[in-house]
Amino acid sequence: MTVSFLSRRATQFAWLGCFLGALMLARADQVTLFPSADATLIELKPTNSLGAATWLAAGLTQNGNTNRALIKFDVAAALPAGSTILDIGVKVTVTRTPVDGNADSLFSLRRVLRAWNEGSNLPADSQYPGLGAPAQPGDATWTHASWGTNAWTIPGGQEGVDFAAAFSASTGIAGLGDYLFEGSSLIADAQLWLDYPEQNFGWMLKTEEEESIFTARRFGSRELEDAGESPQLIITYLPPIVLTDVRVAGSRLSLTFNTEFGYPYRVESRATAGGTNAWTTLTNFGLILSPGPRTATDALTNAVRFYRARRN
Repeated sequence: MTVSFLSRRATQFAWLGCFLGALMLARADQVTLFPSADATLIELKPTNSLGAATWLAAGLTQNGNTNRALIKFDVAAALPAGSTILDIGVKVTVTRTPVDGNADSLFSLRRVLRAWNEGSNLPADSQYPGLGAPAQPGDATWTHASWGTNAWTIPGGQEGVDFAAAFSASTGIAGLGDYLFEGSSLIADAQLWLDYPEQNFGWMLKTEEEESIFTARRFGSRELEDAGESPQLIITYLPPIVLTDVRVAGSRLSLTFNTEFGYPYRVESRATAGGTNAWTTLTNFGLILSPGPRTATDALTNAVRFYRARRN
Protein backbone atom coordinates (compact mmCIF):
# COMPACT_ATOMS: atom_id res chain seq x y z
CA MET A 1 0.00 0.00 0.00
CA THR A 2 1.41 3.41 -1.01
CA VAL A 3 0.57 6.25 1.38
CA SER A 4 0.80 9.99 0.76
CA PHE A 5 -0.29 12.53 3.38
CA LEU A 6 -1.57 15.82 1.96
CA SER A 7 -2.24 18.88 4.08
CA ARG A 8 -3.63 21.37 1.53
CA ARG A 9 -6.14 24.04 2.15
CA ALA A 10 -8.42 23.98 5.15
CA THR A 11 -11.45 26.06 5.98
CA GLN A 12 -12.23 27.82 9.22
CA PHE A 13 -15.17 26.42 11.15
CA ALA A 14 -16.56 29.36 13.14
CA TRP A 15 -19.81 28.96 14.97
CA LEU A 16 -18.97 29.39 18.64
CA GLY A 17 -19.31 33.17 18.51
CA CYS A 18 -17.03 36.10 19.06
CA PHE A 19 -15.22 34.74 22.10
CA LEU A 20 -14.04 31.55 20.44
CA GLY A 21 -13.37 33.49 17.23
CA ALA A 22 -10.99 35.74 19.16
CA LEU A 23 -9.19 32.65 20.51
CA MET A 24 -8.83 31.30 16.98
CA LEU A 25 -7.37 34.49 15.61
CA ALA A 26 -5.01 34.73 18.58
CA ARG A 27 -3.40 31.49 17.37
CA ALA A 28 -3.12 32.69 13.79
CA ASP A 29 -0.11 34.29 12.12
CA GLN A 30 -0.08 37.50 10.09
CA VAL A 31 2.15 38.65 7.26
CA THR A 32 2.27 41.83 5.16
CA LEU A 33 3.25 41.46 1.50
CA PHE A 34 4.36 44.11 -0.96
CA PRO A 35 3.79 43.61 -4.71
CA SER A 36 6.08 41.37 -6.71
CA ALA A 37 4.96 43.32 -9.81
CA ASP A 38 2.69 46.25 -10.71
CA ALA A 39 2.03 48.22 -13.88
CA THR A 40 -0.32 50.70 -15.58
CA LEU A 41 -2.32 50.13 -18.78
CA ILE A 42 -2.66 53.42 -20.73
CA GLU A 43 -5.54 53.77 -23.19
CA LEU A 44 -4.24 57.06 -24.65
CA LYS A 45 -0.88 55.44 -25.49
CA PRO A 46 -1.89 51.81 -26.01
CA THR A 47 1.57 50.64 -27.10
CA ASN A 48 3.38 52.34 -24.21
CA SER A 49 4.18 50.77 -20.87
CA LEU A 50 4.86 52.16 -17.41
CA GLY A 51 6.16 49.43 -15.14
CA ALA A 52 8.85 51.21 -13.13
CA ALA A 53 7.09 54.44 -12.13
CA THR A 54 6.53 55.29 -8.47
CA TRP A 55 2.79 55.33 -9.05
CA LEU A 56 -0.01 53.35 -10.65
CA ALA A 57 -2.79 55.10 -12.57
CA ALA A 58 -6.43 53.99 -12.72
CA GLY A 59 -9.68 55.74 -13.65
CA LEU A 60 -10.76 58.26 -16.31
CA THR A 61 -8.93 61.46 -17.01
CA GLN A 62 -10.70 64.76 -17.76
CA ASN A 63 -10.38 63.93 -21.47
CA GLY A 64 -12.14 60.60 -21.07
CA ASN A 65 -9.07 58.38 -21.44
CA THR A 66 -8.99 55.27 -19.27
CA ASN A 67 -6.17 53.81 -17.20
CA ARG A 68 -6.17 50.48 -15.41
CA ALA A 69 -3.56 49.10 -13.01
CA LEU A 70 -2.22 45.59 -12.44
CA ILE A 71 -0.94 44.41 -9.04
CA LYS A 72 0.49 41.01 -8.14
CA PHE A 73 1.59 39.60 -4.75
CA ASP A 74 3.61 36.37 -4.44
CA VAL A 75 1.42 34.62 -1.87
CA ALA A 76 3.01 31.18 -2.28
CA ALA A 77 6.48 32.55 -1.52
CA ALA A 78 5.33 34.16 1.72
CA LEU A 79 3.11 31.48 3.31
CA PRO A 80 3.83 27.82 4.08
CA ALA A 81 2.13 25.47 1.63
CA GLY A 82 -1.06 24.06 3.10
CA SER A 83 -1.83 27.12 5.23
CA THR A 84 -5.41 28.28 5.71
CA ILE A 85 -6.06 31.95 4.94
CA LEU A 86 -8.53 33.43 7.42
CA ASP A 87 -8.59 37.10 6.54
CA ILE A 88 -7.19 39.59 4.03
CA GLY A 89 -6.89 43.31 3.55
CA VAL A 90 -5.49 45.04 0.47
CA LYS A 91 -4.33 48.59 1.18
CA VAL A 92 -3.71 51.15 -1.55
CA THR A 93 -2.75 54.81 -1.17
CA VAL A 94 -3.99 57.62 -3.40
CA THR A 95 -1.05 59.96 -3.96
CA ARG A 96 -2.60 62.31 -6.54
CA THR A 97 -6.06 63.38 -7.73
CA PRO A 98 -7.07 65.37 -10.87
CA VAL A 99 -6.09 69.04 -10.73
CA ASP A 100 -9.06 70.46 -12.67
CA GLY A 101 -11.83 68.40 -11.10
CA ASN A 102 -12.47 65.46 -8.83
CA ALA A 103 -15.18 62.79 -9.09
CA ASP A 104 -15.43 60.15 -6.39
CA SER A 105 -16.04 56.62 -7.67
CA LEU A 106 -16.20 52.97 -6.76
CA PHE A 107 -12.93 51.15 -7.45
CA SER A 108 -12.61 47.38 -7.62
CA LEU A 109 -10.06 44.58 -7.60
CA ARG A 110 -10.70 41.90 -10.22
CA ARG A 111 -8.69 38.70 -10.53
CA VAL A 112 -6.54 38.71 -13.68
CA LEU A 113 -6.82 35.53 -15.76
CA ARG A 114 -3.79 35.92 -18.03
CA ALA A 115 -0.04 36.17 -17.40
CA TRP A 116 1.51 39.63 -17.75
CA ASN A 117 4.87 41.24 -17.16
CA GLU A 118 5.63 44.46 -15.29
CA GLY A 119 8.41 45.87 -17.50
CA SER A 120 11.00 48.48 -16.53
CA ASN A 121 9.81 51.62 -18.33
CA LEU A 122 9.89 55.04 -16.70
CA PRO A 123 8.09 58.08 -18.17
CA ALA A 124 9.74 59.24 -21.42
CA ASP A 125 8.35 62.78 -21.23
CA SER A 126 8.58 64.68 -17.94
CA GLN A 127 5.77 67.00 -19.07
CA TYR A 128 3.42 64.05 -19.61
CA PRO A 129 4.72 61.34 -17.29
CA GLY A 130 1.46 59.42 -17.30
CA LEU A 131 1.96 58.44 -20.94
CA GLY A 132 4.85 56.10 -20.17
CA ALA A 133 7.34 55.10 -22.89
CA PRO A 134 7.32 52.78 -25.91
CA ALA A 135 6.89 49.22 -24.69
CA GLN A 136 9.75 46.74 -24.55
CA PRO A 137 9.18 43.07 -25.43
CA GLY A 138 7.05 41.41 -22.76
CA ASP A 139 5.75 44.63 -21.13
CA ALA A 140 2.10 44.96 -20.11
CA THR A 141 0.32 47.59 -22.23
CA TRP A 142 -3.25 48.58 -23.04
CA THR A 143 -3.22 46.19 -26.00
CA HIS A 144 -0.99 43.39 -24.70
CA ALA A 145 -0.56 41.43 -21.49
CA SER A 146 2.97 40.84 -22.80
CA TRP A 147 4.00 43.23 -25.57
CA GLY A 148 4.74 41.47 -28.84
CA THR A 149 3.50 38.00 -27.91
CA ASN A 150 0.36 37.91 -25.76
CA ALA A 151 -2.43 40.34 -26.71
CA TRP A 152 -5.44 41.02 -24.50
CA THR A 153 -8.66 39.70 -26.06
CA ILE A 154 -9.70 43.32 -26.56
CA PRO A 155 -7.63 46.44 -25.74
CA GLY A 156 -7.58 46.98 -21.99
CA GLY A 157 -8.63 43.38 -21.39
CA GLN A 158 -12.01 41.69 -21.75
CA GLU A 159 -14.21 41.10 -18.74
CA GLY A 160 -14.73 37.39 -18.09
CA VAL A 161 -11.80 36.40 -20.35
CA ASP A 162 -8.75 38.47 -19.39
CA PHE A 163 -10.01 39.43 -15.95
CA ALA A 164 -12.86 38.17 -13.79
CA ALA A 165 -16.42 39.18 -14.64
CA ALA A 166 -17.17 39.86 -10.97
CA PHE A 167 -14.98 41.97 -8.75
CA SER A 168 -13.38 40.36 -5.71
CA ALA A 169 -13.76 43.52 -3.64
CA SER A 170 -14.65 47.17 -4.05
CA THR A 171 -14.37 50.40 -2.11
CA GLY A 172 -15.24 54.04 -2.68
CA ILE A 173 -12.25 56.24 -3.42
CA ALA A 174 -12.26 60.00 -3.03
CA GLY A 175 -9.26 62.14 -2.07
CA LEU A 176 -5.71 61.49 -0.97
CA GLY A 177 -4.92 58.80 1.57
CA ASP A 178 -5.21 55.11 2.35
CA TYR A 179 -8.04 52.83 1.24
CA LEU A 180 -8.73 49.22 2.18
CA PHE A 181 -10.27 46.38 0.14
CA GLU A 182 -11.69 43.45 2.12
CA GLY A 183 -14.02 40.50 1.60
CA SER A 184 -14.39 36.74 1.30
CA SER A 185 -13.67 36.74 -2.44
CA LEU A 186 -10.23 38.25 -1.82
CA ILE A 187 -9.59 35.43 0.67
CA ALA A 188 -10.63 32.90 -1.97
CA ASP A 189 -8.30 34.49 -4.54
CA ALA A 190 -5.31 34.38 -2.21
CA GLN A 191 -6.06 30.81 -1.12
CA LEU A 192 -6.21 29.79 -4.78
CA TRP A 193 -2.83 31.43 -5.43
CA LEU A 194 -1.33 29.73 -2.39
CA ASP A 195 -2.59 26.29 -3.42
CA TYR A 196 -2.03 26.78 -7.16
CA PRO A 197 0.73 29.39 -7.67
CA GLU A 198 0.68 28.91 -11.44
CA GLN A 199 -2.75 30.60 -11.48
CA ASN A 200 -1.54 33.75 -9.74
CA PHE A 201 -1.80 36.67 -12.18
CA GLY A 202 -2.77 39.21 -9.53
CA TRP A 203 -5.58 41.75 -9.58
CA MET A 204 -6.66 44.55 -11.88
CA LEU A 205 -7.42 47.83 -10.12
CA LYS A 206 -10.05 49.81 -12.01
CA THR A 207 -12.91 52.21 -11.45
CA GLU A 208 -16.37 50.69 -11.83
CA GLU A 209 -17.53 54.01 -13.31
CA GLU A 210 -15.46 54.15 -16.48
CA GLU A 211 -18.01 56.44 -18.09
CA SER A 212 -17.27 59.21 -15.57
CA ILE A 213 -14.40 61.64 -16.16
CA PHE A 214 -12.23 62.97 -13.33
CA THR A 215 -12.21 59.56 -11.61
CA ALA A 216 -8.49 59.20 -12.43
CA ARG A 217 -6.24 58.57 -9.45
CA ARG A 218 -2.57 57.89 -8.90
CA PHE A 219 -1.75 55.20 -6.36
CA GLY A 220 1.65 54.55 -4.81
CA SER A 221 3.50 51.68 -6.48
CA ARG A 222 6.04 49.16 -5.23
CA GLU A 223 8.88 51.35 -6.55
CA LEU A 224 8.36 53.97 -3.82
CA GLU A 225 11.21 54.39 -1.35
CA ASP A 226 8.57 54.92 1.35
CA ALA A 227 6.90 51.51 1.35
CA GLY A 228 4.12 52.88 3.55
CA GLU A 229 2.41 54.22 0.42
CA SER A 230 3.01 51.10 -1.69
CA PRO A 231 0.21 48.53 -2.11
CA GLN A 232 0.10 46.07 0.75
CA LEU A 233 -1.55 42.69 1.17
CA ILE A 234 -2.15 41.87 4.85
CA ILE A 235 -2.88 38.16 5.38
CA THR A 236 -4.01 36.42 8.57
CA TYR A 237 -3.56 32.66 8.30
CA LEU A 238 -3.23 29.36 10.11
CA PRO A 239 -0.06 27.34 9.44
CA PRO A 240 -0.55 23.91 7.85
CA ILE A 241 -1.34 20.79 9.81
CA VAL A 242 1.81 18.71 10.26
CA LEU A 243 1.87 14.92 10.23
CA THR A 244 3.94 13.77 13.20
CA ASP A 245 3.84 9.99 12.83
CA VAL A 246 2.89 7.24 10.35
CA ARG A 247 2.86 3.63 11.50
CA VAL A 248 1.78 0.21 10.28
CA ALA A 249 0.64 -2.32 12.87
CA GLY A 250 -0.63 -5.60 11.53
CA SER A 251 -3.28 -4.79 8.94
CA ARG A 252 -3.84 -1.18 10.11
CA LEU A 253 -2.24 2.13 9.11
CA SER A 254 -2.18 4.96 11.68
CA LEU A 255 -1.69 8.69 10.99
CA THR A 256 -0.98 11.10 13.86
CA PHE A 257 -1.04 14.91 13.87
CA ASN A 258 -1.31 17.67 16.47
CA THR A 259 -4.52 19.59 17.13
CA GLU A 260 -5.28 22.94 18.75
CA PHE A 261 -8.13 24.06 20.96
CA GLY A 262 -11.19 25.49 19.26
CA TYR A 263 -11.02 23.83 15.82
CA PRO A 264 -12.84 20.79 14.43
CA TYR A 265 -10.58 18.36 12.54
CA ARG A 266 -11.06 15.45 10.20
CA VAL A 267 -8.85 13.08 8.22
CA GLU A 268 -9.86 12.27 4.64
CA SER A 269 -8.68 9.81 2.01
CA ARG A 270 -9.04 9.16 -1.71
CA ALA A 271 -7.56 6.97 -4.42
CA THR A 272 -5.83 9.65 -6.53
CA ALA A 273 -3.75 12.72 -5.70
CA GLY A 274 -5.62 15.09 -8.03
CA GLY A 275 -8.53 15.31 -10.41
CA THR A 276 -12.20 15.24 -9.47
CA ASN A 277 -12.15 12.13 -7.30
CA ALA A 278 -13.88 13.18 -4.07
CA TRP A 279 -12.29 12.98 -0.65
CA THR A 280 -13.97 10.59 1.82
CA THR A 281 -13.99 11.26 5.55
CA LEU A 282 -11.97 8.61 7.33
CA THR A 283 -12.21 10.02 10.87
CA ASN A 284 -14.08 13.06 12.15
CA PHE A 285 -12.64 14.37 15.42
CA GLY A 286 -15.16 17.16 15.92
CA LEU A 287 -14.43 20.28 17.96
CA ILE A 288 -11.18 19.99 19.91
CA LEU A 289 -11.51 21.09 23.54
CA SER A 290 -8.44 19.19 24.72
CA PRO A 291 -5.56 19.98 22.32
CA GLY A 292 -2.86 17.46 21.53
CA PRO A 293 -2.12 14.60 19.16
CA ARG A 294 -4.93 12.76 17.38
CA THR A 295 -4.63 9.51 15.43
CA ALA A 296 -6.72 8.17 12.59
CA THR A 297 -6.45 4.57 11.39
CA ASP A 298 -7.30 2.80 8.16
CA ALA A 299 -7.21 -0.78 6.94
CA LEU A 300 -4.26 -1.71 4.74
CA THR A 301 -5.09 -2.83 1.21
CA ASN A 302 -3.20 -3.31 -2.02
CA ALA A 303 -4.61 -0.06 -3.41
CA VAL A 304 -2.89 3.34 -3.46
CA ARG A 305 -4.45 5.79 -1.00
CA PHE A 306 -3.84 9.49 -0.32
CA TYR A 307 -4.63 11.17 2.98
CA ARG A 308 -5.03 14.68 4.32
CA ALA A 309 -6.00 16.30 7.62
CA ARG A 310 -8.25 19.36 7.57
CA ARG A 311 -9.64 21.98 9.88
CA ASN A 312 -13.31 22.34 9.08
